[in-house]
Amino acid sequence: MDANVSFSGNLGTDVDYIEGRGWCAARFRVAHTPRRLVDGAWVDGNTTWLTVRTSGRLARNCRDSLVKGDPVIVSGRLRTKVWRDSDDKEHESLAIVASSVGHDLARGCSEFRRVTRDGSSSASDVARTATDGTDGGITMLDSARTGEQEMAPSSLMAAAS
Repeated sequence: MDANVSFSGNLGTDVDYIEGRGWCAARFRVAHTPRRLVDGAWVDGNTTWLTVRTSGRLARNCRDSLVKGDPVIVSGRLRTKVWRDSDDKEHESLAIVASSVGHDLARGCSEFRRVTRDGSSSASDVARTATDGTDGGITMLDSARTGEQEMAPSSLMAAAS
């Protein structure tokens, strides 16, 4: 029987990605700090740190999509790793072997870009950004978080004005 878990939190590390002949894996840490209202003031609880492990396409997509500080939602199986140190003392750690990872859209916006098996963008995503020789209805916005530009559909910009 598997112990399936889902949780949200902030990426506490950048994605650590490794690749070998015919395989790839990624590992990162997620911090979750519960908050509660006590006498009209928000109080932080104890922070729980969880290690997340991924492999294959999910590992590559995490590497290409996530950076330290991003709010994420993770679903996967809880696993225990047991090992002995040089003093023959037994240690144990918990990790989540993720089946799904994504940005927490309750805390921000994200844009999905489908990738093909070879890792490139799909034809429909490329076509969406370059239809009719125009910008494909995409408007560039300055991001307060990164100082970089983000894309937003022009129709949303018109509706907001």
